[in-house]
Amino acid sequence: MGIRINKSVGYGFQKFVEPANWEETMEKIYAGGCDMRVLYNWTKENYDSLGLPSASSRTDLFLFECRIKEIAKTSIGACVVRDEEFGIPGTLQLLIPGHPEFMRRDDSIDYCEECASGSSEPRFVELNAGIYPHLQGQVPSTVVALAHFLGIPEVVPHLKESLYVYWS
Repeated sequence: MGIRINKSVGYGFQKFVEPANWEETMEKIYAGGCDMRVLYNWTKENYDSLGLPSASSRTDLFLFECRIKEIAKTSIGACVVRDEEFGIPGTLQLLIPGHPEFMRRDDSIDYCEECASGSSEPRFVELNAGIYPHLQGQVPSTVVALAHFLGIPEVVPHLKESLYVYWS
C-alpha cells in the first residue's frame, strides 16, 4: 500500500473528545443502510427542533434535496473526517452533506502540491473565508443537523471553516 494524501475543506476543530458511544455511532454510520437518505430524512423530520438561526438554512436543505438522488447511496461517514492514526489527534471535521467534492483522496495534483511545499506533516488550517455559498462563520444547517444526528451537538459552536490535510 502506498502513501495517499487526504485533503478536505469543511467545518472542524482540534479539541474533539469522543463521547462514550462514538465507536458505536461510527460503526452505525459506516454500516450498510445508513446513507445520505437516512440523514436527509432525519434532517427534515427534526429541522424545526435544531434551532437554526441562519436565513440560508432552508436553502441548505433544498440544495441537499436537489443532490439526494446522485448521492443517496453514499455513507454518512463520507461527511466525517477523523483519523487518529494518520491525522492530527483530537481533530474532527464535518463536511457539507451532499458535497463529496470537498474531500479528495489520492489526488495527483494535491500530492504534487504538498511535495512542492516540502511538508509531509498533517495540518489543520482555519480559513479566513466562508465555504461557498456560505459566509465566514456561517455553519450550514446541514452540518448542524449532521452534528446532532451523530450525537455531538456540543461541537457546533466550535466548528470553523477549515482545510485539513494528512497522509495515510
